Amino acid sequence: MKKTVVAVLAVIALILVAVGAKLYNQLTVQLPTYTPVESSVWLDQNWTAEQRHWFHHADQGTQTFGIPYEWFMALEQPGLSLRAPGLLSDPVYLDRFGFIPSGTGSGALELPIGFARGGLMHDGKGGAWKNPRTNVDMTAVGLTCAACHTGRLTYRKTAVLIDGGPALTNLNEFQNGVGLSLLYTWYVPGRFGRFADRVLGPDATDAAKAALHEQLQPVVAQVRKIIKLENGVKNKDVVEGYARLDALNRIGNIVFSVDLQQDSNYAAHSAPVHFPRIWNASWLEWVQYNGSIQQPMTRNAGEALLHSEKHPTTIHLLVSDVVMPQMSGPELAKRLTSVRPHMKVLCMSGYTDDSIVRHGVLEAHIAYLQKPITPETLTTRVREVLDGPFTQGVQA
Repeated sequence: MKKTVVAVLAVIALILVAVGAKLYNQLTVQLPTYTPVESSVWLDQNWTAEQRHWFHHADQGTQTFGIPYEWFMALEQPGLSLRAPGLLSDPVYLDRFGFIPSGTGSGALELPIGFARGGLMHDGKGGAWKNPRTNVDMTAVGLTCAACHTGRLTYRKTAVLIDGGPALTNLNEFQNGVGLSLLYTWYVPGRFGRFADRVLGPDATDAAKAALHEQLQPVVAQVRKIIKLENGVKNKDVVEGYARLDALNRIGNIVFSVDLQQDSNYAAHSAPVHFPRIWNASWLEWVQYNGSIQQPMTRNAGEALLHSEKHPTTIHLLVSDVVMPQMSGPELAKRLTSVRPHMKVLCMSGYTDDSIVRHGVLEAHIAYLQKPITPETLTTRVREVLDGPFTQGVQA
C-alpha cells in the first residue's frame, strides 16, 4: 500500500512538473545567449556610412508591431522577476532575436538595423494614436527591408556584416516577445505603473493613467486573439525560426483574418528555408520579390495587400504581373477588390495567351497588357483602363 501511494505521488509530481514546464514555456521567450563581439566589419559595397545608416532605418510606412514607438520603448522584457526587468528595446536583448545593433557610435540608445520610426501611428479605428496626457500624436514603428536582408557572421569575436545578405532574425519569437510583454504589462502588478511612468511621465494624473489603461485593453485583447488563432493552426505550421519567415502569409493573416474579423481565414505558416539574398538588387532595372521574379515593374503582392489595408482613401487602379510566387495577379486582384469593389485592375505578363487563360485573367474579365511593353504603351493602357467603363467584376 505504501509503495502504491509513493508511486501515485511520484506520478502526480511528474505531471505537475510537466504542466509547469509547459506553462513556463508559454509564458517565456526562449532565446540563446551570444558571446559579445569586440569589433565589427562591414563589407565594402560602394556606399557611404551615412547612406547605409539611412537605408537601415528609412521609414517605409510599416506599423509592424501594432503599438506606437513610445509604447515599444516603454515595455519591459517578458518574464517573471523580483526586480524590474530590462527594457524590451534594449539592443543587447534584441540582438538575441537576431537583430543587429545599429552601432553608429553616437552614444544614444538606437533601434537595431531594420527598425524604423516615423509618421503617424494609427489606432484601431484609423485615427491618430494620442498620448492621453499631452494629446500629442504618437509615432509609428516597424520593420524595414534591412531587418530581413542584412547578413551577419561572427568569427573570433568579430562580426562580419553584409548588406543584402539573408538575416538570421527570429521574427516568430520576437512577435511572441512583444505579445508577452504587453500581457505582463496588463496582468503583473507593478508593470503597468512603470509603463505609464515611461509613456506619460512620472507626474501624470490618475485620469491620464486610466486613459492609457483603456488604450491598452483592446491591444491586449488583440494579442490574446492572435495567440488563439496561432494555436488553432499550429499543427499545420512549418515552424518559423531563425532565418525562416512566411512573410506573405503573415500579412495575409492580418489583412484578411484579424482586420476583417474572419477567424476562418487565418492560415498556417509555411516558412521558407531562408530569406532571399538581395545584394545584387542594385544591378537590376526592375523591382523583385525574390530571385524567381525577373520581370519589369513587378510589385510584392504582400506589400500591395498591406498598403491597401493601411491606405485610408480610394485606390483607383491595381497594376500587377500575372505570374508571381505564392499568389497570382488575379488572386491578388480578387482579394483586393473584395474590400475595394470599385478599384480597377490591369494585369500584364510576358507569358503566352494560353498561360494567361490558365491563370484566370480572361475568365475574370481583367484588363490585360502583353509584354514586352514600352513606357508609352503602359501609360496609354493605364489611361484607357482608368477612363473606361467599370467592367472588371473580378469573379470569386
